[in-house]
Amino acid sequence: MTTDAAPTPLDAPDQPHATGDTKPAGILIALSAYAVIAPPVGLAVLLASSATIEGFWSGLPMALALVLAVALGVLLVGSALLPSIGFSGYMGYLFHGEIRAYGAVVIAIIGATFLGIWWARRLSTTAARDLLARHPRGQRMLDTMERESGRSLMTLVFMSRLSPHMPFAFTNILVAQLHQSLTRLAIVSTLGLLPRSLLGVAIGAGLRSAQEWSGSSPYGAWMWIITVVVILVFVRITVKAYRAARVNNEASAHEEAVTAESN
Repeated sequence: MTTDAAPTPLDAPDQPHATGDTKPAGILIALSAYAVIAPPVGLAVLLASSATIEGFWSGLPMALALVLAVALGVLLVGSALLPSIGFSGYMGYLFHGEIRAYGAVVIAIIGATFLGIWWARRLSTTAARDLLARHPRGQRMLDTMERESGRSLMTLVFMSRLSPHMPFAFTNILVAQLHQSLTRLAIVSTLGLLPRSLLGVAIGAGLRSAQEWSGSSPYGAWMWIITVVVILVFVRITVKAYRAARVNNEASAHEEAVTAESN
């Protein structure tokens, strides 16, 4: 006669995985490193090639230049080859701050956000699930935290996009792990990205050369204030969700233990 094993308490260490394979962790580390390193490298290459790009751009009809700008923005920003605000600033510089530049950036950011979250979900979600499968306690905690966050979850997504100091591509990887539809995540992300993107266009329009973007801080002191506020809100919501999730999981573990004993 066999009896059911008592459930693992929330504070008990996770059982070691049978295989010791570190591939999921390696994939996530590699993706995160790419998301943080590739965009600034791409921006440096863009600025260094600015003279050639400007010469080519000046010979294009305006309509074709706008279509090309949107297509490149979707592809390069969505694939984490350019930072979103860097692309926006360069478009402002290239189009001399014309209203068309703002329109092109808005469309490009919308497309890049969908593409960025989509590829992040395709590339990272399987690895993240495999990694969490080895740590059931962590999986339960994260799932419960997401449920406990409720509407605050979308507030976190929105605010994480407001600050230009939060890497667009890296944030995509984090956002992609949420159990939310791609459309919902992309819409909320886009709403958060647009203010800083439009600000980037305005800053770029005032530059005399593309190199001025890298030679000075384009963000300004108030952007640091936004970043601090975002971090504080994130910590507050996360701590609140963690506490609620902990209580919920401990109660569930206790109920399962009582049920197991009664059987």
